[in-house]
Amino acid sequence: MDSWMVNSQRSIWVFFKNSFDCAFVGESSQHLSLKITSQLLSGPIYFSFIHAKCNEQERSLLWSALLAENLAEHPWMLAGDFNVTVSVEEKRGGLPFRVDEGVELRTFMSMAGVSDVGFSGSPFTWCNNRGGMARIWKRLDRMLVNQTAVLSGAQFQAQHLGREPSDHAPLLMSSSTRLDNKPKPFRFLNVWTTKPGFLDVIRRSWAAPCSGHPLQRLSAKLRNVKRDLQVWSRVEFGNIFDAVKRAEGEVAAAEDAFGNEPSQSHWLALQEARAIMRNSLAREEGFWRQKARVKWLKDGDKNSKYFHSIVAERRAKSIIHRIKNDQGEWISDEGQVSAIGVEFFKSLLSEETAGGSWSILDVIPKVVSDVQNADLERFPSHEEVREVVFKMDGESAGGPDGFTGTFFTFAWEVVGNDLCEAVISFFCGHELPRSVSSTWIMLLPKELISDIRKSNRGGNVVLKLDMAKAYDRVSWPFLLQVLRKFGFGERWIDMIWRLISNVWFSVLINGVPQGFFKSSRGLRQGDPISPALFVIDAEVLSRLLNSLLSSPLFSPFSVSQGCPKVTHLAYADDVVIFSSGLKRSVRLVLKALEDYSLVSGQQVNHQKSCFLTHSNFPRARKRMLGELTGFSSREFPVKYLGCPLYVGRRKKVYFSAICDSILGTVLSWKGRLLSHGGRLVLIKSVLSSMPLHILAASTPPKAIFGMLEKTFANFLWGSSERGLRFHWIKWEQLCQPYDRGGAGLRSLRHVFEAFSMKLWWQFRLQKSLWAEFLHYKYCPNSHPCFTEVLPGSSWTWKRLVSIQGVAEKHIRWILSNGSTSFWHDDWLGQGPLCRQVDTFQEYAVSEFVEHGRWNEQRLRSVLPSWWAGQILSVVPPAEAHSDRMVWSPSTSGNFSLSSAYQIARGVGNRSCLYSSIWSQDLPCNVSFFMLRLLGGRLPVMDILHKFGVVGPSRCFCCSFPCQESLDHIFCTGEVARRIWANFEVVVGGFGVSSTIRHKSVVKLNSDGCSRGNPGKSGGGGVIRDCAGRFLLGFSCFFGELTSLQAELKALLHGIRLALDRGYRELHIESDSLVLVQIVRGTVRCPWQLQSGLQELMEARRYIREISHCFREANRPADRLANVGVDFGINSTYGSFSDLPRLVRGDITLDRLGVPSLRRSRVSLAC
Repeated sequence: MDSWMVNSQRSIWVFFKNSFDCAFVGESSQHLSLKITSQLLSGPIYFSFIHAKCNEQERSLLWSALLAENLAEHPWMLAGDFNVTVSVEEKRGGLPFRVDEGVELRTFMSMAGVSDVGFSGSPFTWCNNRGGMARIWKRLDRMLVNQTAVLSGAQFQAQHLGREPSDHAPLLMSSSTRLDNKPKPFRFLNVWTTKPGFLDVIRRSWAAPCSGHPLQRLSAKLRNVKRDLQVWSRVEFGNIFDAVKRAEGEVAAAEDAFGNEPSQSHWLALQEARAIMRNSLAREEGFWRQKARVKWLKDGDKNSKYFHSIVAERRAKSIIHRIKNDQGEWISDEGQVSAIGVEFFKSLLSEETAGGSWSILDVIPKVVSDVQNADLERFPSHEEVREVVFKMDGESAGGPDGFTGTFFTFAWEVVGNDLCEAVISFFCGHELPRSVSSTWIMLLPKELISDIRKSNRGGNVVLKLDMAKAYDRVSWPFLLQVLRKFGFGERWIDMIWRLISNVWFSVLINGVPQGFFKSSRGLRQGDPISPALFVIDAEVLSRLLNSLLSSPLFSPFSVSQGCPKVTHLAYADDVVIFSSGLKRSVRLVLKALEDYSLVSGQQVNHQKSCFLTHSNFPRARKRMLGELTGFSSREFPVKYLGCPLYVGRRKKVYFSAICDSILGTVLSWKGRLLSHGGRLVLIKSVLSSMPLHILAASTPPKAIFGMLEKTFANFLWGSSERGLRFHWIKWEQLCQPYDRGGAGLRSLRHVFEAFSMKLWWQFRLQKSLWAEFLHYKYCPNSHPCFTEVLPGSSWTWKRLVSIQGVAEKHIRWILSNGSTSFWHDDWLGQGPLCRQVDTFQEYAVSEFVEHGRWNEQRLRSVLPSWWAGQILSVVPPAEAHSDRMVWSPSTSGNFSLSSAYQIARGVGNRSCLYSSIWSQDLPCNVSFFMLRLLGGRLPVMDILHKFGVVGPSRCFCCSFPCQESLDHIFCTGEVARRIWANFEVVVGGFGVSSTIRHKSVVKLNSDGCSRGNPGKSGGGGVIRDCAGRFLLGFSCFFGELTSLQAELKALLHGIRLALDRGYRELHIESDSLVLVQIVRGTVRCPWQLQSGLQELMEARRYIREISHCFREANRPADRLANVGVDFGINSTYGSFSDLPRLVRGDITLDRLGVPSLRRSRVSLAC
């Protein structure tokens, strides 16, 4: 080295050769920033060398100093010892990794716009060099680059070298240029569809004659279109980015012309130039949106810079700089890297000689019937093919041909017939062309784990398997034999064979396809049918393990008395096996695994597989298990299906993975390039969904909820060089619905409670192995509602008990065979009877029924007379099938998470004003601004004064400046008044609703009312002839019902009266649109109305027509319904004079033709 530079504290030294010029930019005790120029470089770069302190408070000074240098607009690289880890994978040994440990560095990376370039070599760069359990490894040294450096064309990499003799590993940093002059795969750009005449281009290309069967013709036509579109894109569509630059220049020229001469022609030219520019910007945004594959963004941000940054970062991370060969040598030559990659996948996807016995397939029964086979082999219709195509992702390509879903939907009128014929051709037995078939490469476990400490001969053992490349190693002959054993038809099996066997692969290396070879085993990941085929294939292993229970030599995993024995749990290739620790039992398990592996082609990865035992498990037996299985011993917690499995007390660190994942996702997004609207959409669509699996299947501590929601809130409000920005609205308020002044976000605590209700619902249904297991473990001889949390109960059971009181309030039972609990289940709709009686025994409802009738004497012996009377008014159970459990808040009676979330969130005051600002016609960013405006959460001076911020408080937009306040800026100021003056209009009007006369029928007008919904309810109605003359009227009292239930009961009562009087042709009219739609079958009937609707359907042969009218046109029935509620009795009016006075007046006015007026609001366009 020829020269050097050092910071003032002489803690950081930089040595360089004379071919580089280094200029001082900034420094501190923890960093040194230099501007580096050289003839070897295309331009100057900025490099910050880091040696961070061990203390977080001192490191905060480093982050502030780096941000203050403002190097983000230049090619900027940072490297050195950052003295902090950012994820659990970057630390081994010592205290567990804390969730908030890496927040500071990731926050800095987000604010500075830099990302980690990754590394090769050892995963750790520092070690304390101690022995045994005291040794700690960390990755403290790294290299970061910003987006400007990435876009320079150079690819950066960092290599961890050997540590000797230092405790830190040296970093070897290098850059290389991967020239993009190689041919790239074709990719259909959705922005092409915005060009007028584009469909004609496809139509002309598609019309070219092609030979062969339909599948071959489709493949040939797609190739023709691909070739023609590549030419058309260069000649006709042009460069998107050049078009944007030209449009911007034309707008600038038009603005200058209009400024110099504000004529009508120049104004029109300016508007035309602006329209062209908007169109060009929309195309640019669509291009980058498709490239970035960002699926969450809907409205609120038109931000091509954001998409560009996503694409640039993804490209940088996807580059393969070097690869390790079979001899452990690192290969960096691009040609050799490609050859090694192709050879690896070619070997992986080639069939090996199979051994073992096919007799293991004897455990598979025939389960597929002839009717099911016929349905599988049925030719799909054109409508079914079209439905599938239009459900495809518009921005993703299903294969290497590059055609996205948008291509097929946009050009369906051109390509639809050929595509349908190709599908039917495949069903007829034609082979798939190479171009079509080529491609590019948890509740029950927690309960069982909680029983791992139970006494058992040999102890309890859990084997967690890792299947090596499970999808890629599926043996095709084995899969076909399994399908035959299950009873699938030969025609269906032949179609599966043609799908999986004619598969050709290319390996995509640094964006370029390499090699082209045919596989002889494996299933294509991403193919929709592959998961189902893999599950069918793996069913052999599942049944083999279950058959071990019949062996006298096998001792199962010990569980609570009465619980079903479980040998394993499997989800695709994630397998967990439960057994005793006896050698003979483990050997039987290993024998089943070996028999399955020899025939199926599957292989257990012994290095990644492990076994788990309790902490008190004997060491000698643990060593024996390790030698017998070849697996390593692991300590709890471990992760299974994304959830932590642990024994004993739950800790925050067990759930650090999801927190770290969300934090990493938030900080990797370019938050500085997003508006509040974009961030809000991102939180709703992506971040809130990431922890759903954990919330559904696990029980994290409350601190985890607070930590995640704090991360969401920090991301929403953003940050600056000075730190996090002020949170103007509390997170709890943002999680309120729109009509309560919130932003419609989801509270994780409420989501957790909703999932808890779902768990309780599933537990009460008793239709799963998990529910059955818990029932026998915790409440084998008692009703679930009266069980308690005992010492040793699992966290899942504690969660269920904590929510059962809330969930049971919304569970109802519809009687069929009367198996429902008489005392503890709500089958009357008024709560469980156990709340009304102090002493009782356990009975089923059917025990109070004899010969199809209620046993009145027995009922009155155990219940007060009033409750006995209520039960006697209910139809006794007399059907064969089981009672039905229904979820009362949902229309269908089935459980829904949305209704459970509303219960968890509770009720509140609603505001039409707040709900009106969240319109689909408004960008989300505007709606969020309006929310802040209405809530007084904007940084104007009168608001800032409340927080102690003192500054100038005069509005300079007015001729006579006044104090700056929300009212002044948006309402009373001069500018505001001029704007609002343009929107002053008079709104009003009315609509007319009249009855329709049918000469051949009598008309029944009915109505129901409920004061409280549910509350005191009643019904009423009138029957008139074709001339409008009164025939019959009625009013009823129904007790406590909802308004919809009252509407239906009133209608049924009116139909009964009409039929009793001999009227057989009815025109029914109701002011309940929902009821009319239910009767017509256009809306699903709520479970509460199903029995009444069934009675109505039995009388439908007498109903000629049913129609809807406004309430103003149904006033006689409406008044009679209120009479029924007021007087609490049932009345029938046989003559006109018997009717109440106001009802007589309504009927008279209707006969005279006086219209009923309905007031309505009219929106006038300005």
